[in-house]
Amino acid sequence: MTSDSEAFATNMPASKAVIEEGAMVAVAAQDDTQNPVGEPENLEEPPMPSSESPAIGTGEISEASNNENNNYQEGNVEEKEEPTATNNNTMVDEAVVSATVATDITGDDLKSDEEPKVTSDTQESNDLETVPLPPTGRAGEDANENTAEVYKELETKLSSEDPTVTNNTVPSSPDATIDSLKQESVTEEYDDINGTEEQHKTRPPNCPGWTKWTDHFIHHQIPRAVTALSLLAIRKPRWTVCIMAFMSLFLVVLGMATNFQVVVEEFEVFAPFGVPSREHREWIQDTSGFPSPDVILATLVHKDGEDIVTIDGIQRVFDAHEAVVNDAEGYHEFCAQSTYVYNGTNTCRIISVVRFWNYSRAIFEATVTTDEQLNAIVQQENYPDGTPVDIETILGNHKIIVNPDGTKTMTAQSLVSAFLLPNTELEEVRAFETVALEALFPVQDEINDNPEKYNKYSLEVQSERSYPDEFLRAIVKDFPLLPFLYIIMVSFTMGIYFRRHPVQSRALLGVAAAVTVCCSIMSGFGLMFIFGVPFTNLTMLVPFVIFGVGLDDTFIITGGFARTNPEDDIEERIRQTLKDVGLSISVTTITTTVAFGLGSVSNIPAIRWLCLYSMTTIVVDFIYQITFFIAILVLDAKRIQQNRKDVCVWITVDESDDQKNAPSAFDDESPKALQEVQAHSPAPKHQPSFVDRFMVCASLLRQEFQVTELVPSDSYVVSFLDAFSSYRSRSLPVYAYFRFVDQSDPGMQEQMVQFIEDLGELDQMADPPFCWIRDVLSYTENETIGERLGLDLQALTFNQQMDLLLSNPTIEELYGQDIVRDANGNITASRCRMYTENLNLDVVQDQIDFLHAQVNVTTSQPVNQGRENWAFFSYDDFYLTWEFYDSIVQEWIITTIVGIIAVTVVGFFCIPDWTASFFVLPMIAILYVDLVGVIQFSGLYINIVTYVALAMSIGLLVDYIVHILLRYYESKGATREEKVKDTLRTMGSAVLSGGLSTLLGVVPLAFSSSQVMRTVFVTFFAMVAIGCSHGLIFLPIVLSYLGPEATVVPSEPRSLPEPVPTPTTNVDKDTAPQQNAEQPMQLQQVNSYEGAISV
Repeated sequence: MTSDSEAFATNMPASKAVIEEGAMVAVAAQDDTQNPVGEPENLEEPPMPSSESPAIGTGEISEASNNENNNYQEGNVEEKEEPTATNNNTMVDEAVVSATVATDITGDDLKSDEEPKVTSDTQESNDLETVPLPPTGRAGEDANENTAEVYKELETKLSSEDPTVTNNTVPSSPDATIDSLKQESVTEEYDDINGTEEQHKTRPPNCPGWTKWTDHFIHHQIPRAVTALSLLAIRKPRWTVCIMAFMSLFLVVLGMATNFQVVVEEFEVFAPFGVPSREHREWIQDTSGFPSPDVILATLVHKDGEDIVTIDGIQRVFDAHEAVVNDAEGYHEFCAQSTYVYNGTNTCRIISVVRFWNYSRAIFEATVTTDEQLNAIVQQENYPDGTPVDIETILGNHKIIVNPDGTKTMTAQSLVSAFLLPNTELEEVRAFETVALEALFPVQDEINDNPEKYNKYSLEVQSERSYPDEFLRAIVKDFPLLPFLYIIMVSFTMGIYFRRHPVQSRALLGVAAAVTVCCSIMSGFGLMFIFGVPFTNLTMLVPFVIFGVGLDDTFIITGGFARTNPEDDIEERIRQTLKDVGLSISVTTITTTVAFGLGSVSNIPAIRWLCLYSMTTIVVDFIYQITFFIAILVLDAKRIQQNRKDVCVWITVDESDDQKNAPSAFDDESPKALQEVQAHSPAPKHQPSFVDRFMVCASLLRQEFQVTELVPSDSYVVSFLDAFSSYRSRSLPVYAYFRFVDQSDPGMQEQMVQFIEDLGELDQMADPPFCWIRDVLSYTENETIGERLGLDLQALTFNQQMDLLLSNPTIEELYGQDIVRDANGNITASRCRMYTENLNLDVVQDQIDFLHAQVNVTTSQPVNQGRENWAFFSYDDFYLTWEFYDSIVQEWIITTIVGIIAVTVVGFFCIPDWTASFFVLPMIAILYVDLVGVIQFSGLYINIVTYVALAMSIGLLVDYIVHILLRYYESKGATREEKVKDTLRTMGSAVLSGGLSTLLGVVPLAFSSSQVMRTVFVTFFAMVAIGCSHGLIFLPIVLSYLGPEATVVPSEPRSLPEPVPTPTTNVDKDTAPQQNAEQPMQLQQVNSYEGAISV
């Protein structure tokens, strides 16, 4: 026996020193309780083992002690006599052997259902469930063979374990070990893979100074501020819920009652701020002096591209004409306000082919009996009253065919009629437009629904209010999607929090999570209404996005709360939760807000207003999460403490102890599944191939936009615009304006004519059929006209010539509204109407090319040189839309670059290690390229909708990256792989649930009546799929290969949940207080051995 002890002493590994150190700590701890006050403690180091004096802990142990040792290892501890503390060496032997035996306990031993029972002579068996230190004999005298064998076994076990990953702790007793293991569900996050303190000290951050600075100013201050904002919710949860709910209702009602406005005019929504066309439009409407433009009510008859210059075609035109003139109530009274005079009566001007028959069906039927007669009439250059005919205005895609006999035949694909309604009071005009449309719709339905009866003719109608009305109808029609959205999100959150347990289930908390987001949307929108930010169709996107994004924070907060110790005070648990996840939700809120804040400075009104709504609502949602939702979380935790049922909170349930330890809502298999996917996913070296493919797709992305995408797909506007663009060669009227010059000056008149000719030379522009400056000059220079009038026109001044010409009713009708004169008869502003041709309104690039071409012509005019506001320019309302097309690509590029840089900078300051920037920047760039590639691959294109989605995507995609990175840097795993596993285990469920909530938040858009909303659904579906796959799979793989191993935690580390006393059965009530009193001493012994034996 002695030889074994000597051999062990000679070859004792370095771990013996650790054991001795732990023994000394244990001796010191026990001496403190046994030595009288003031009595010197014996702290002499025990002698090293030798043949004469065995090493400490290797001395002789009595047979009874050995039997007790064996029983202890087998979980069957007999009641033995506790030794007296008369010798320090004896106590050291006891401590070391206790440590040795406790270290030898295997997991299988601890899983035994039968708990060890320990008694002593001085204490009853029910005093404490703690095994006392085993008694031993005096060191070196009664050496036992078991001692050397135990040490050898310990030596083998310690030397075979990897010191970088092992975290063995030796508590003071087996029961303490059992207690500790029973708390594994509570402290699993911290005990599973966290490296030891020594390991972290050897792996400092890459830049300690930067980490220390950010740790002090960001990682402490942000969670502290979040906790401070939550104090009222923690301490007064019911008051908080009531106040925040009332505030949301108050803000939205106040906003609706004050400055709420809906903007549906496409030019106001899309025209960029600061472009020349906006200044031109404001001048024309407010300053120029031109009469308010007539409100156009148009009808179009076609036969799907066939020739329509037939008697049946004219009959269909009369059907529509009589519906307006005869059936629209109040037509004649309303048109009497017009300044236009026809046959001596003030009436609405009507541009239509039926003017050839004085707008009378009876005259038409009496004079026209064959198509040949009809064809001869429509080829005339003037109407019967002498007014010139603008043939391209009334006949779409017309052609003149010369027959073999020399006669001519007129063909056309459409017959267009335009009712020019007086632009009086807006409400009055809008009211009559509604009456006229309601009179036309039955006729339209009758003709279009009976193709056999009407020989396949079709009637299309539209007024100026049609597009805004249908735009607004799209908004109203999509409003029912909001309750549908709420039902989906409530069902989803209830499913997330539901458990098959009457108390631990938190389905009601899921409802509260959706209510939290709903209240934040109401408050955010209410604030925007109060400040007068316009509401548009695109603003309808915000609730769908906020519902998804807002629930991200909810899942992260509840996940952090689930990881706290359920036995702690609720306020302390909330503090620990906010300390754990406060920085994470704050950083993602900051990055998303910054991304939307950059979009709010866009020159495009729709983008600016949308981003303002989004940015404000996201900030408000963050406030509601840490106040309103925290208050509900506190109330729900109190419900669980009181054993009240979920949903039916008034019912109390009697639960057993094992029921109280039911799994939390976030204890599921998704983290393990994510780890499996991460473990079996291809290495990052395969990712460039996917990026290359998406880059190719992104390079093929084209720009396209159709105004019909913003209205319901079943709208009558869609069919009118389709027919208008298909069956008319003359696309749009464009006016050439003249201002700020003396238009009576012959030299200036020559420049005005030259400007008209330069515009007419453009490929997309036709020569104007009528232009006052050109026609007036031709009239005054025509001697025949002067002789007919008996005047020498050349002898008259320019103003006298204009008075003479405008006195003619025909000339007044043609040019009267295009000339503005002051009191002295001087022309202050004028215009000439031109028309575009060969301009495809379905091809965005053609429209942009024409916009640039006319700008080049305008800027090349000598009169415009050096002028900030051009004297000569051309304008149509469509210019505003084309300005949007022209600027959207540049806006997109700038927004993308600045957005990616901005979120990278935010990550640089807010993530604990500066190396995070090297992950944020490339990951966001890859995500963005992949998203653009998926959009192109899905058959979409760059337009207002995809641009909005891409502008929002940076702020949304960065969340998937920041949550994972932040958790990775805070993880205490000893290796990259362990840190990744810990990250996925603690954050994977919340991120995945947040991604699913964002996806479900836009699912109702798939059922929208507008193509725009359906496009948003496809875009956001791609965004969530790419964000989740990269954030939960690709980024963890990259981190497992390239991630830093340093652990960066705040200087005040998270406090670990205190171990909860193991519930005991059959405990004497009289001894229970004693157990509670001695529990801290047991924990102190556990901590002492943990510091000494951990390797």
